[in-house]
Amino acid sequence: MAMKLPIAQPQTAPLEKFAPESYVLTGYERNDQEEVSGTVLPTVSQEELKNCVTSYAPIRIIPDPNQPGHWLIVQGQQENANVLQAGGMSGEFYLEGADGIYNNGDEANRRKIFDLKVKLTHVIEIWSPEGECRKQFAFQLFSTIWGNQSREIVIDSKKYKNALFKEIRDRFPELFLPDTNSEIVQEYLTDVYRRDIDNAELVIKAEKIGWLNVYGKTQYVIGIDDFYKTCNIPDIEKYDRIKIFNTGTAFLEIGNGNKIIALIWLTAHIAFSNYWFNEGGKKFTSAIYLCGASNFLKTSVVKVVANPFDRNRDHATVRMTATSAGIRETMSKLADTLVCVDDFSNTELTSGKKALENAEDVIRAVGDGVFPVKMNVKDFSQSIRESVRSTIILTGEENLPLGTSSQYRIITLPVEKETFDGEKLRLFQNHPEIMTHYFALYVKYLTERGNLITNSVAEKISEYSKEFEQHFSVRRFIETAAFLKFQVDILYDFAIWCGLSDCKAQQLANLLNDAVISVVTSNQAEGTKISPTKQILFALWQNLNSSNNTLIAESEDVYIQNEPKYLGFYENDNGLLWLKATDSYKFGVEYLKKQGVNFLVQWDTLKKILLKEGYAKGILPVDGKGGQYLIRAKKGSRKYMLVLFIDKVEEVVAELMAEEEK
Repeated sequence: MAMKLPIAQPQTAPLEKFAPESYVLTGYERNDQEEVSGTVLPTVSQEELKNCVTSYAPIRIIPDPNQPGHWLIVQGQQENANVLQAGGMSGEFYLEGADGIYNNGDEANRRKIFDLKVKLTHVIEIWSPEGECRKQFAFQLFSTIWGNQSREIVIDSKKYKNALFKEIRDRFPELFLPDTNSEIVQEYLTDVYRRDIDNAELVIKAEKIGWLNVYGKTQYVIGIDDFYKTCNIPDIEKYDRIKIFNTGTAFLEIGNGNKIIALIWLTAHIAFSNYWFNEGGKKFTSAIYLCGASNFLKTSVVKVVANPFDRNRDHATVRMTATSAGIRETMSKLADTLVCVDDFSNTELTSGKKALENAEDVIRAVGDGVFPVKMNVKDFSQSIRESVRSTIILTGEENLPLGTSSQYRIITLPVEKETFDGEKLRLFQNHPEIMTHYFALYVKYLTERGNLITNSVAEKISEYSKEFEQHFSVRRFIETAAFLKFQVDILYDFAIWCGLSDCKAQQLANLLNDAVISVVTSNQAEGTKISPTKQILFALWQNLNSSNNTLIAESEDVYIQNEPKYLGFYENDNGLLWLKATDSYKFGVEYLKKQGVNFLVQWDTLKKILLKEGYAKGILPVDGKGGQYLIRAKKGSRKYMLVLFIDKVEEVVAELMAEEEK
């Protein structure tokens, strides 16, 4: 009997306000890699600078109201040395005064050069999930034109000396500024950097959501892109841990503790744990596929746990028939979280083909950690490899007709009408804060204990893989089961950390472990039944000589006498069957469709699988290049044809015929 978990009352405390821009990390010491030579001059505080602003009117050009088309030069009172701020910066070409920058000449000829003073206030480091950093400088600008108000501007650190004044001029046209490449500007900006860099505040931001390690400190962060403006990681310190845990774990009640809901629950946690697995040299590379008819609540259930820190529930859901670029963009932005790739269906052949291609891309991207290489349209000498750290649950109405390799990368969960309880699901839909707070607590747990997971993952996966070798024969299923069981261990420890009793934590672990064994066992049994390759070979063989369109000539000499009449020919001396490639594929797909099987593996994919699995003759690619999947006929029109080994095909046919007789 499935264990019933008590549903705690959801917390009624309001959610914290969502961070408008980014989740800023704190507690770091900057290790600036840029070395600055020379003496650091005394600084002037922001308050002192504000107090020093005068009503002095700088030199400027204005339209002459009396003569249209003419201009007037308006100049303020001449300033001399006594207006210079005590302790202000000075250089070979300039002096910094209370209200602007002056030329460093004799007092009689001293003039204000420009009415602007610059202070470097912040160094902003923007980190990618891969640990790459781009740096920006934030400046405070002071001018008498603005009275007591200052302005701010942010610029890429690499453009500082060459572009800062140009940016200022573009944004604030009311200022009169000299040539941006002048010696005075270059010297002044150099000295500003020297003066302010050591006292500038460090602000660390993240490009994307997910785990980020900066200067030895790891935190789960929200990115600065507008995509994340509806995201927030709440502060859960004021809440009771055990109540948050019990309320969140009541998610299992949506499926009454069945194996389907248990695997979804484990996968939702793996999305956050996978970073720590990877730090230990291991990575969960499988995807989950919920397969069942429409209106069985598949997507609704997954949405509850997909990227729980985003109040926009659609952000973590992408349609299977969306553009490949759209799917890539969503997945690349959602590192270390769960993404729902929704609604695979092969009802419509055209969209079904597109959905299958996308599904193959997604599944392989999760396994490989990157999307397939695509070219940079701005520079075709560069390839783009978008990293993938998302964990994926796909949903659909029919089985995914994948190649063997991809088939072993997914765990299929069959969903029926009674699998999920809509009333219990509604609690979580009406109170999204339940999952937001629950996974914020899980993130806090991982922040404290993630290193323990990293240190033990290699040993545990090895131990559990050996254990599951007694249950399963497919290596990928063995590894998947090992990761899922290790995640159960983590949840057991998390439960104890939250304050759950050992007895109840063990009950939860037993429920989840039983689900892992059951689901992986059924997937291996299903996955090893009939592969798509065997399906199409069986269909091709059954189709030969069955109609005027599928006639096979007894030799190549007979074939070339009337090529349009034949689908191919036998080369009996070498045990080969030569077939017109796309025609034979089309007839095989039509045969399967009559049997109620929608075969959606594309021809370009299938010919590669046939060669790789040893059914076809050709040349395997070396380092991704040079593959030859079709062979040119020696006579006649000498078209490129699919060449199959007859004995290999006959073995498949005999195997499947024997299965049908059982």
